[in-house]
Amino acid sequence: MKSFKALIVIGLAILLLAACQQPAGNPVPTFVPPTAVPTASPRAASTLTTTVVYGDIVDALETRGRIEARRETNLVFPLGGTLKGLYVAPGDQVTQGQILAELSAASIESELIERRYALDLAQLQLAQTELISQSQEAEIEQTIAIAYASYNQVVLQGEQAVVNAQLSADRCRRTAKDELDYRECDLYVPQAEARADAANAVAAAQLYAARMARGSTRSMQDLNYAIAQIQYAQAEYFYLQASQQMTDTQLVAPFSGVLLSVEKRVGEGVSAYQPIGVLSDPTELWAIATVFEQDAYRVAIGQSVELVLDAYLDRTYYGTVLQIASQAVLWQGKWAYDVTIVFDEDQDIPATMRMGADIRVIARAKENVLLVPTQAILLSAGRQYVEVLNANGAVQQVEIQTGLSTGSETEVISGLEAGQVIRIP
Repeated sequence: MKSFKALIVIGLAILLLAACQQPAGNPVPTFVPPTAVPTASPRAASTLTTTVVYGDIVDALETRGRIEARRETNLVFPLGGTLKGLYVAPGDQVTQGQILAELSAASIESELIERRYALDLAQLQLAQTELISQSQEAEIEQTIAIAYASYNQVVLQGEQAVVNAQLSADRCRRTAKDELDYRECDLYVPQAEARADAANAVAAAQLYAARMARGSTRSMQDLNYAIAQIQYAQAEYFYLQASQQMTDTQLVAPFSGVLLSVEKRVGEGVSAYQPIGVLSDPTELWAIATVFEQDAYRVAIGQSVELVLDAYLDRTYYGTVLQIASQAVLWQGKWAYDVTIVFDEDQDIPATMRMGADIRVIARAKENVLLVPTQAILLSAGRQYVEVLNANGAVQQVEIQTGLSTGSETEVISGLEAGQVIRIP
């Protein structure tokens, strides 16, 4: 028995020695168990199913916005001063022309009185110039009339003197004693004519001088009147300027509306054109939506919009995209565009200026198309398919072509028919 065990031991030793002496280039293949790798446990087949149906699908862009009045303005005084009176408060409804506030205006009132006196004085001076002109005109016309009458009288007197000279010459000739006397008689008429011409020339010069004086006087009158008119116009301008400053101390509503805010209190200083409040017209509202730059391509003028105001969550209002800003602005750290939306007619829009709103822009919409849940669509090697449940209970993978898609539904263009049952993984 011992010898048998010894033989077994010797045989095993020989086998081990032979194995160790095999060439290194041809090792003896051995089996090494693989290391176990954790894997996900197989998922049980889903029991959720749905039926392919026809329906409507809407691709909408949801964002935030605010309600604004189409007509809104800052209330300002065109001059500085101290707020003397404030007659309204935020939320008040005001009518066009209503006085909202006043500035203290002691210095302006004093200046207005001075300008009024200056205007009255200029008006009196203008009237005085007119009266002087009329008086001078009458005097000149009288002088001309006298000169003209004097001229006519001189002419008549000259003509009469010539006639008288003719008569005297005739008598002289009849009584002339000799040739010398006769020749002296011939001088009567020429001498009378010469004297008449000289007198006529003097009278004509006096008439001409009177008429020239009228022209120069009228030119001076025109100049004095023009100066008086300019002085009056200047005084009137300064008076109107002071009056406007007085008017500017009163802040009136430029249109009827609602006061959104009042920034000043009585006794506080106000600078020229410093806003002291905001007036808004609630009769015409629109919405300003904020659309991030990456979504701007989905928005177009004329698209339909649904709006839910923050204070009216149970109501939906409808509108249309009116315009899209040409430049982006920073909003919440991202570039975004302002999109203006007008409300559709025949809606009772509450006066909710500057209220926030949830805005849903209808980018695309289709009616009566095949629809499946988006989560039912599987992807494999770039293909889209769904798992169709046949009548015998077998599951078949069917490739489909999709169209418009939202987060929950997707349009199926081909691959399925209405009424088929698909499995939702």
